[in-house]
Amino acid sequence: MCGRYALVDNPVNHQERTDLSLFGELELADLLPRYNVAPTSRMPVVVESEVGRGFEVMRWGLIPGWAKDASGAARMINARAETAAEKPAFRSAFQRRRCLVPASGYYEWMTTQDGKQPQWIHPRDGGLLWFAGLWEQWHSPDGPLRTYAILTKTAEGIAAEIHHRMPALLQGEELLQWLDPGTAPLHLHALLQPRPHPELAAYPVTRAVNRVGYEDPEALLPVERTVQATLDFE
Repeated sequence: MCGRYALVDNPVNHQERTDLSLFGELELADLLPRYNVAPTSRMPVVVESEVGRGFEVMRWGLIPGWAKDASGAARMINARAETAAEKPAFRSAFQRRRCLVPASGYYEWMTTQDGKQPQWIHPRDGGLLWFAGLWEQWHSPDGPLRTYAILTKTAEGIAAEIHHRMPALLQGEELLQWLDPGTAPLHLHALLQPRPHPELAAYPVTRAVNRVGYEDPEALLPVERTVQATLDFE
C-alpha cells in the first residue's frame, strides 16, 4: 500500500524531465515542502480537463460521488490496480477521472525484529515519482469536494524487499496515456502491469513519521539500522 508520502520539490520545475506540458500555476501555499503527507491532506495532482492539462489541489482519500457521507475517505487512499476497474467505488473514476500524483518518494513500513521500521523509498537519481491515481467529485454540505486515491500493485525490485505492495509508477509517454480520456481500457491495464520503472533506493528513517502532523526535513534522513549481536559464552 501507500499510506504516507512526501513532496518536497516544486513539481512545476520537473516538467522538463517528463513528457508533460502543464498549464497554470500552483499557489505558494500548495508548493510548501511536505515531508509527511498523511491521508486527508490536500495535495496537488495532475488532471486532464476540457481546458487542458494541469494541476489541481485535491484531498487524499477518495469519496465516491454517490457516497452519503465522507466517513470512509481515510480508508480509500489506495485502490488496487488489479480490481479498480470493477470496484463500485473506483469504476467510474477509472473510466473517466484519472490523475497523476507527484511525489519525491514514499514511506513503507518493514517488519523487523524490533517492530515496524519506516523506510524512505525514492528515485535513486533524484527527481520525482509519478503515481497513477483516480479522482472523484463529491458534493458535500459545504460544496463540491474533489478527492483522489493512489493505485497500488504488486511490489517489484527493492520495494518488494520491504512490502508486498507499492504505488503504480508511470513515466515518459505513459503519463500522457494515463491521463488521455481516449486511452483504451486494455492499454490502461497494460500500464499497470509489471514494467521497468525508475531505479529506486531505500533506507530506514525515524519512527517519528508514524505521527500525523510530523513535518520536519529530518524525516528524510537515514537512521542507523538496529543490529542485535549474539554473543557466545563458553
